[in-house]
Amino acid sequence: MMDRPIQRKILWVLGEMQKNLSVETHRKDIRSMDEYLSAFRDMKKVSAAFSPSRQKRYYELLDSLTAIMEKMARKHVAGRKQRISCERLLEELYREFQEEKEVKKEIVFLPYQAAMWDSMESVWQAARQDAEHCNAYVIPIPYCDKNSDGTPKAWHCDTEKFPKEIPIIDWQTVDLEKMHPDVIVFHDPYEEGNLVSSVDQRFYSRNLKKYTDKLVYIPYYVLDEKNLTGNRYLAHVARLARQPGTRNADVTIVQSEAAREAFIKALENPEKPESRAYWEKRILGLGSPKIDKVRNTKKETVELPEKWRRLIEGKKVVLYNVSVTMVLHRTELFLGKIRDTLAMFRGSKEVVLWWRPHPLLEATLSSMRPELLEEYREIVETYKREGWGIYDETGDMYRSIACSDALYGDASSMAILFRMAGKPVLAQNYAVRSCTAKV
Repeated sequence: MMDRPIQRKILWVLGEMQKNLSVETHRKDIRSMDEYLSAFRDMKKVSAAFSPSRQKRYYELLDSLTAIMEKMARKHVAGRKQRISCERLLEELYREFQEEKEVKKEIVFLPYQAAMWDSMESVWQAARQDAEHCNAYVIPIPYCDKNSDGTPKAWHCDTEKFPKEIPIIDWQTVDLEKMHPDVIVFHDPYEEGNLVSSVDQRFYSRNLKKYTDKLVYIPYYVLDEKNLTGNRYLAHVARLARQPGTRNADVTIVQSEAAREAFIKALENPEKPESRAYWEKRILGLGSPKIDKVRNTKKETVELPEKWRRLIEGKKVVLYNVSVTMVLHRTELFLGKIRDTLAMFRGSKEVVLWWRPHPLLEATLSSMRPELLEEYREIVETYKREGWGIYDETGDMYRSIACSDALYGDASSMAILFRMAGKPVLAQNYAVRSCTAKV
């Protein structure tokens, strides 16, 4: 199959040739003609990538064009009959290349935080493995933390944080408008609605849809399907579903048919063009890459720093999970609960605490609860300095799930994935304080 950039280059050359021949003049640039003949030879080499029937078709057209243009080059003049034949063959060749089906798809993945790459990873792996039919590109995009007034505080690009085996492309070297890939995959649906962080506006879904034939949104969260029958949780799902990214995407991929039905119910509106039938075509319950990864990551295969390995050897491991939602909803109890939890596990001989903060936790504090930020940082620094537990701020959530025996903390995507791994989850109760029991 032919690569998409080669197809574009060939179409550009053929278009230039058509313009050249359309000029009514008796003089033709001989050097230009020689260049075009060279281009035909190159096109013939490219045609070798096609199936035998398609090769034969291109060889016939290119041989006919070459014969006519060689005559034109020798005579230094193009007769009317030759020009008409050449224009007809060029038009036919252009159409054949333009409509060619044996062209590799170009799929561009646009993650922003490296910690959220898991929501795309298995899709990228499948695309990369199908190298015969598609080229897959990973382009981490810039994002910012926000000040409390919504203005950008600091810009980041997590290029260096992605696994080394992933071939990363610098976003500054790519013009998506010119590239116009067949598919763009993204996972930030919120645009201006995210009060904590934001990707660069050039990568908002409303702009991305201009640069591709198919815009695909994959959420970086998973839903708790056991609660999909409850009105309160369905209201939460509706808020997630009604984001700009879902509305702008040609396809949204959710984790299951149950999640698909919840999204469709949240989005359908019989009084507008966005009817149920409209959303049934755009919301697909094909599964979540996050669920794929939690099921495929095994404790035996993960790599750990030697210090962490020594800490957990021969002990049970409790993964501690604190969500950004509870920072906002239980603000006055938030830090006290963390302190109590650390005190409960400190000094245990049988259990090790593995604390993995949400990737946006500190940014959320900075933007929306700045009065808590300094104290939170002090708690973290003390915990890290004492060294009796693991503090995990890496991008690999699945390593922590694979190595832990139980999860304690807030309801979140991590807790849902932990249950899917077949492990116990205990929700923390913010109303319970100063627990003196040790584990």
